[in-house]
Amino acid sequence: MMHPLAAVWSQARNAWLLRGLLAPRQLLGALPLPYHWYVRRDGSAPTPLFIGWYITYACPQNCAFCNVSKAVKVWHKPMGEKEENLFIDRFVPRIGTVAIGGGEPLFHPGIDDRVSRIRARGGRVLIVTSGTTLGPAEARRLAAAAPEMIIFSVLGDEQTHDREMGRAGSWQKATGGLANFLAARDPRKTRVGINCALGSGNALTMRAVVDLGRKLGVDAVRFTWMSFLTESERRREPHEITYLVLPDEDLGAFDPTPMLATARALEREHPGFVQFTPRLNEGERGNWFRAGGGVNRRCLYIWHTLFVRPDGSVVPCGHLFDDPLGNVRSDRLEAIWNSDRFRSVRRAQWAQPFEVCRRCCKV
Repeated sequence: MMHPLAAVWSQARNAWLLRGLLAPRQLLGALPLPYHWYVRRDGSAPTPLFIGWYITYACPQNCAFCNVSKAVKVWHKPMGEKEENLFIDRFVPRIGTVAIGGGEPLFHPGIDDRVSRIRARGGRVLIVTSGTTLGPAEARRLAAAAPEMIIFSVLGDEQTHDREMGRAGSWQKATGGLANFLAARDPRKTRVGINCALGSGNALTMRAVVDLGRKLGVDAVRFTWMSFLTESERRREPHEITYLVLPDEDLGAFDPTPMLATARALEREHPGFVQFTPRLNEGERGNWFRAGGGVNRRCLYIWHTLFVRPDGSVVPCGHLFDDPLGNVRSDRLEAIWNSDRFRSVRRAQWAQPFEVCRRCCKV
């Protein structure tokens, strides 16, 4: 277990890293959340704090663990430039913080313009990217748009990263794009982090990621525990979902002990700079990689984040792709956010976390 003082420092560092993503008015808007969770409990929620925008599903990678790519058969035509701009103009002034992902968001032909428009409407932007498309010119344009934060995915050393990404040369392109952006950014405006999703395929290469972050000068390195289900857990999940599913026997053959020992060591050696999410105690970390494991936690994202697919449809969360609740092109925020269906999803998850929630990196 991390020493209490180190844990406090780590949380303070995390808050510093994410500073600027929430305006004071949004923090005030978060005050009613506990009332809705613990008192009202009818599934209604105050105005969302974040938009999670899957701006495109296009991607040059072929990650074996990607849950988004498994939903390709249900994807629809994305919004056009005019519709995306209308969406920003209507929703950003009210919600304010937009986390842009994909797919690969930098594959979107208008990404720089969309970031600039969000910023012009008073919004704040977080981007999650593989970084493989960021040449020097592209990095300068994105840096000029000044997102508050950008997180690059690095999955280990070069060999491991290329294997997990499913593309030879991915590590060279990703680290090159990261270096290009660091050279172009204004550190007073944009913070840069590395994210590494941890599973059995890259469990022993954590130090290579931390060493890279130190060498290049990023603001933090974050490790997320891999999101997945076993086959038997998938059969118990009541929702129609698209998700990474592992054979029970494959998970049973994986010993997470060396990985967990390295995680503890990195936290001691680099307090604050190295972070793990979700925040799990030692027992929960070990249980994450056991058949029938995971954690039994309520999800708060469905109470404070509006998840929007490329076609404008709104889904309960980033893993429940197949159950749209409305569309930002045609529906008012209130009609989507506190609809009977959305409130029903929140009540059900609050009463008993879904199987898909037990190993979600957001719990």
